Amino acid sequence: ERIRQFPNNVKTAWEGSPHATFMFRRQGPGFFALVSWSSGADIEEISLEDAVQQIACEWGTPRVEFSEEFWRYPNASSQVSQSAGVYSALKAYKPKGLQLGRSTVGDTVQAIQVLNKYRQDLPSQLRKFALDVAEDIQNYGTIPVYTVRRIAQVGNIKVENDAVEELEVVLQDVRSVRGGSYLQRVQERLDAEAVIVTVAKQ
Repeated sequence: ERIRQFPNNVKTAWEGSPHATFMFRRQGPGFFALVSWSSGADIEEISLEDAVQQIACEWGTPRVEFSEEFWRYPNASSQVSQSAGVYSALKAYKPKGLQLGRSTVGDTVQAIQVLNKYRQDLPSQLRKFALDVAEDIQNYGTIPVYTVRRIAQVGNIKVENDAVEELEVVLQDVRSVRGGSYLQRVQERLDAEAVIVTVAKQ
């Protein structure tokens, strides 16, 4: 409930290793996770699951001040401009993770087929969730391309039991981060404004 009351932009920092800045963005129904591993480094798109694991810290971990590079690069060879920093670069980045080009349409189709094919063989608590993920992939597009591809690749596993086990692992990863009823929230908030959350490890 407290998270629902957050302002549109939330920023925090804690002392951790490796030094990195993560940005979580929701734009309409789409979810993105971005990371810049060091000042001026190329921005990388990663899965929400991997990003959440990277920023996990103990309860009560002290908040620290942001580094100089967070607000402003120290030289003119930055990605954006001399007056901008990592935060501005991440905000300006246009995520490609949900953009389905011709090369990924086949993965989308195969992922939906995999979910429908093996749904009944999954543990009971994942069967409805598998339907939600399939509906999301088909109609809402909040599942990143790399996760869609992961599900699609299950279709290449020859042994059925192995395929079901791998699909279960992928779905558990998604569920652990998004929650079992995430699609309902997506449907309720389709018209919401973009939300940006940024975390820096100094």
